[in-house]
Order: sequence, then C-alpha cells, then structure tokens
Amino acid sequence: MNEFVISDESVNRYGFKVLTSGINLVEFKKNPVMYYNHQRELGVIGRWKNIRTDGDKLLATPVFDMNDELGLKISNKVESGFIRAASIGIQKEVIPPDTYTVNSCELIECSICDIPANKNAIMLYHDDKPVKDIEGYMKLILTKKINYMNDNDLKIILTALDLSSGATVNDILGRIEILKGEEPGAMIENAIRLNYIQSYEKEGLLQMGKANPGLFGKYMNDRKVKLMDERKKEFNTLIDEARRDNRLNFDGRLREFFEKSFEMDYEGTKYALSVLPKKLFVRDIINKTDTGYKTGWTLSDYRKKNPRELSMNSGLYNRLLEEEKERTSKNNNK
Repeated sequence: MNEFVISDESVNRYGFKVLTSGINLVEFKKNPVMYYNHQRELGVIGRWKNIRTDGDKLLATPVFDMNDELGLKISNKVESGFIRAASIGIQKEVIPPDTYTVNSCELIECSICDIPANKNAIMLYHDDKPVKDIEGYMKLILTKKINYMNDNDLKIILTALDLSSGATVNDILGRIEILKGEEPGAMIENAIRLNYIQSYEKEGLLQMGKANPGLFGKYMNDRKVKLMDERKKEFNTLIDEARRDNRLNFDGRLREFFEKSFEMDYEGTKYALSVLPKKLFVRDIINKTDTGYKTGWTLSDYRKKNPRELSMNSGLYNRLLEEEKERTSKNNNK
C-alpha cells in the first residue's frame, strides 16, 4: 500500500495552517486508528504504520482491516486509485492571538477521505467530537471563549456579516446559515410544507429575513423546535394508545423507525399509527364467528355501532358507500 501525506503546512478549510513540528504524535502512535471521513460511528477501518515526518510533511502508510466490510471496501478504492486523500483529526490546539497558525496540537486519529477541502484537509476536534463545518468552528470560538481572535477580529466579522456590535452568537450563526445556501424564501417555503409556519406569515418573515437575518434564523429555529416537541408528544401518545390497544408490539429499533418517519412524514405516520388493526386473540375470533359479528353491517350500522373503525378505515368506508349507492339506485328503479 502506498504511503500517504496525511498533513502538511498548507492552509486548511478553516483558513489556518498546522505546524507539522507542533503535532504531538506520542499517543497516536500507541493507537493509530483510521476512520473513514472522520466518522467514528462507522468504526475503525484500519490503522497507520511508518508514521514519520519529512520536512513540513507528516507521512504514514495505511493498513486496512480486511475483515471489516467498510475497511475492505475503502482499501479496494484506495488500491485502485479512486480515493487518494487522508485527513488528520486534532485537538488541544494552541493558536496564538492574531494568527491563523496552530503552533501545537495533539493528533488523535487519521481518516481516509474522499473529497477533502484541500489536498490535506484538517479536522478539528473538541470534547472528542469533530467540528465538521465553519458554523461549528464559529460556535466553538464564540461560546467556549477560546482566545482565537480579539475584539478587532470580531468587529471585522460583524461588519462582513452586516451585523451590529451588539449581535449575539445566534445572530452570527443565523446569518451564516443563510450565507451557507438556503435563502429566507426557501426556508419559509420548507417551513410551510412542514406546517410549522403558516402561509399568511410568509411576507412578514421575508421582511424579517432581509432586515435582521440573525433574528430570523433564531425565530425559525425556535418555531421548528417547538413544533417538533409538540409532535413528539403526540407521537408518544399514539404509540402508547397503539400498545395499550394491542395494535402494536415492537422493540426499540421499530420505535426508532417510527420516530424518524414521524419527523419526515408527520401526517402519513400519524395516519399509519391510527389505522393499525387491533391484535385478535383466539377468543375474539371465536366470539366473532359465533355471533356473526359485523356480518352484513351497512354504512348506517357502522355509523351507529362502530364509527371509530369507519373513520380510520377509508377502504371500508368507500366500499360501504358504494354498496349504499347501489342499494339506493336499485330501490329507485323499482
């Protein structure tokens, strides 16, 4: 397997560089883990050997875990030349004020990457979690009070974002969210689709997005969070009712599936949970057979005796409605 340049002193995705001489390799050499795209949740796909420096370059040779499905897959792509990049993950960074240079840091992992931001992208870690984007980096700087920039730096950023000196972290992050791609109009349309913003609010929100992007971003996020909380409570109620009525028995994985489905398709999942048929026991089947339960029931019978089932079962309702129309038509033709 070919040797990789896993880091050098070129400018990384955050606009600063990491001095190779300042990278602490001691702990990493004891446990030189390899991830794919810094995704620890996917597991270790290999390790690194022959870790060494050559001038301003940090070099290492990958050793893939061929017994791991992902490790084997990525190994084949590297061997065939479809993936050629690596990226180090660092923490405990020391960045002097008014500079964009990491003088020292600790290397904690090195990943194979498909599309790095540059030829040797660097992934920052904080509290053992990767800082994956510029928003996360800004939040790290502004909320953890790290001395990465002074008041003048902050003033420059606020001016560039067209924000006042009294702007909050949420103001800055809200403006960055807009600059990242989704315009207020698109955000509002998506919010209307998800039903946490009403159509009549659109014009007022568009004006807010133009006049105060930070406030707009925070307001939209707060509305979404409130809606998700309300829907979560409704979801739990529907689940509890389904389990209590013996209409649903499932393990944690199935519950997780319904939770994700509820977030993506609220109305569809709500309907699916409401129309789940009740579990029948042997005694129920015998009783129904003996008594002719519901046999011959018309639309009128269901409306009087079991309107709940009728409201939840559109197929049953449509069939009974057609039967009712046929009976009426026959009676009229006599």
